[in-house]
Amino acid sequence: MENVEGDYLDGLTLDSVRSALAPETDFYLDDNGNIVFFIEPGLLAGEIAGVLLYPFSPYELRGSAPEAGLRAYGRAGMYR
Repeated sequence: MENVEGDYLDGLTLDSVRSALAPETDFYLDDNGNIVFFIEPGLLAGEIAGVLLYPFSPYELRGSAPEAGLRAYGRAGMYR
């Protein structure tokens, strides 16, 4: 992929996004309790962009789980 100086690399596809993100491990909780997924520099955007951050509130993720066919777990067990 080219365009290492720009925001996102040329030729970005859904498959390249899927291969760059490991949602099971590439996340942390911020100070507000939001879940922040991250993608390391150079995988989807040029090194100059740094780490790409995608924050979501637990409510947003819980609301999207049924549509995506995902299971969201919480302190009390599994949400459906």
